[in-house]
Amino acid sequence: MKAKYHLSLCLSLISSLTLLAQQAQPLPGKVLSTVYLAAADSSRYAFHSGLDQIMTGTSFDEIFLADSAGYVKLLYPSQLGSPEALEFIDGELYVASSLAAFGTQPDRSFLVKHNAGSWLVLDSVLGLFKTGTMHQGSWYLGGAINDPGRQLNCVVRWTANGLVQGGNLISADTISSLQSLGGELWATGQFHLGLPSDTAHLMMLSASSNTWTTPVKEVRGFNPNGGLPKWLFKNSFRYGNKNYLIRDSTIYELRADSLVFVHHLNLNLNTQVDYNIGTVDFKGKVYLNAGKRIVEFDGSTFKSLNPGLQNNVITKLVVFQDEIYGAYQGPDTLAGVAFGGTFSWNPIGGLERIDHPKTQFKIYPNPSREWITISGEESFNEVSIFSLGGQRLKTWSFTDTLRSPRLSIATLPKGLYLVQVGNQKIKVLKS
Repeated sequence: MKAKYHLSLCLSLISSLTLLAQQAQPLPGKVLSTVYLAAADSSRYAFHSGLDQIMTGTSFDEIFLADSAGYVKLLYPSQLGSPEALEFIDGELYVASSLAAFGTQPDRSFLVKHNAGSWLVLDSVLGLFKTGTMHQGSWYLGGAINDPGRQLNCVVRWTANGLVQGGNLISADTISSLQSLGGELWATGQFHLGLPSDTAHLMMLSASSNTWTTPVKEVRGFNPNGGLPKWLFKNSFRYGNKNYLIRDSTIYELRADSLVFVHHLNLNLNTQVDYNIGTVDFKGKVYLNAGKRIVEFDGSTFKSLNPGLQNNVITKLVVFQDEIYGAYQGPDTLAGVAFGGTFSWNPIGGLERIDHPKTQFKIYPNPSREWITISGEESFNEVSIFSLGGQRLKTWSFTDTLRSPRLSIATLPKGLYLVQVGNQKIKVLKS
């Protein structure tokens, strides 16, 4: 199970379109959560949170499934364990989850799809999923997988016919992370192959032979965490034709036969919890969540940016419809209780807290080239559209209250806008 950050999903909506973050308030005795998984495609994004009910001592998992109109909360079935990976495949949300052994029941993992408001189990395997990644159109999952009856070990791949073996690793191996970089699939973990002491504990899957190799033999340069195991490379990114791996707060360039130190991030975190730095590609640059900051990388320079979240720690980032979305954790300010929420952020536009469940107005189609239609149970007589910087671009006024007007956005340039209907603001992408 991944280390979890405790935060309650008590989200505060900022009504202003310009963006100064206001401190959210913790709710003692209510619900704490852990946001450590995220996924996105062109139409939706999702965050997973493991929730702990303080009063009862119980815990459960929720997934926030969102689009430009808001979000819905999906309760994940406890009998399927805890999610370890999320992915959108062909427009549908998939979850890989693990259920630890109890009583006479062994460790078991599940591959599940959200379908028509319910969870559909597609396959299961003995052992525990720990990580997953998309690689060349297939979803690979790794962990402590050991299912001798199906001859599945360590790394598996999802197909229309179920889970199949991904390479030739053995049951004694354990995968902590899978990364797709430069057309190659890389695995980090504990391998039992009699590797030399200076090896970087990285393996690459050969596409031609479907076998794992160890081309990287050493770590060269600055290594601030020399006493830690060498397989703790948890995330990666690619810029231009160079590949990079992240171990704790240190970034290395992945070369043909070695890892070379590039940069050390100063997280300034007052915690011993295992913090996970993630990355997203956005408008030709790479952005990393790094403690209370977002770090921008342009191929040569790492630039620390302040997103305006005050003392909140950023735990996850995804890109959705021309903006960066993320989750944050607040400080332990009240009886040791942490809190948090979600936000959207643009290096130009700034920050906005998000709290708009799907209960009022909807806009469709979204994205749209020419026309949008607004629907909802409440009537209204005015609609305004704003740029992300807060400039009012157009206002439609109606003599009679309407419920489903059709409005033209054909003259607007391509990009992301905010449409205000009553007190609700909805992001619309002009395509």
